[in-house]
Amino acid sequence: MWIDTHNHFDAPDFDLNRQKKWQQAQALGVSAQCLMGVRLGDLSRQVRVADELPDTYFALGLHPLFVGELVLDAAIAVLTHTIERYLNHPKFIGIGEIGLDGRKAHGGKLSVPLEKQCAFFKAQLALAYDYDLPVFMHSVKAEDKVLQYCKRVGVRRGIAHAFGGSEQQARQFITQGFKLGVGGAMTYPRAKKYQRLIQTLPLSAFVLETDAPDMPPVWIKDGANQVSELPRIAATFAEIRGVTPNELVPVIWQNTGAVVPAIAALNCIKISM
Repeated sequence: MWIDTHNHFDAPDFDLNRQKKWQQAQALGVSAQCLMGVRLGDLSRQVRVADELPDTYFALGLHPLFVGELVLDAAIAVLTHTIERYLNHPKFIGIGEIGLDGRKAHGGKLSVPLEKQCAFFKAQLALAYDYDLPVFMHSVKAEDKVLQYCKRVGVRRGIAHAFGGSEQQARQFITQGFKLGVGGAMTYPRAKKYQRLIQTLPLSAFVLETDAPDMPPVWIKDGANQVSELPRIAATFAEIRGVTPNELVPVIWQNTGAVVPAIAALNCIKISM
């Protein structure tokens, strides 16, 4: 019923009980999930986990906060080789998690210099453009620059993960062809701006995500976020929007399928059954 468009279910956090956790999520109504790439050394593990679990898809990419020690040309060569290897894999869905992060670390500096983040982001956008693949984007305090690069490269399909920008920026992402990923952040009482976006923007703009094991919703007080929280996240979204979960389901499937054709195909299969 629900699709988790962005998580890290291949993370070591789930090594002891990954199969059980996915079965629990499925029993609660999570029909599919999309695993995002983070580190260069983790890509093969990510593919293995996706292969082991039903209705589990993967994107390949380098997260902006984990490129600090990498050499650009060498890392992009490895990523390109990996993309080409899995280009026709039925569970490969795009390039991600890529983007920019403008948060300051201790001492007022970025944990990875913005110049280096931008170099990796542009190179990965170019791969998405060359192979005609959607992108799954990390954009924190850098929405304008992320949009600028997407427009410059010509990438027009993807998801802005955990979108936290303004309404004006949101509409620019939508115009560029992107969906907005929403998850646990919207469940907090202080997230008034986020909730207004959900109430104001077209329903066709949104997809759902957990980012598990990160970005827990308000009701998780300790421990890792879980993919099985997605139905409750969806119910919270529906309540904020003023629709029922049943009304939301087909819209979310359609929105996700517009970015990830494999998900649209999965929906057709489930409906035919």
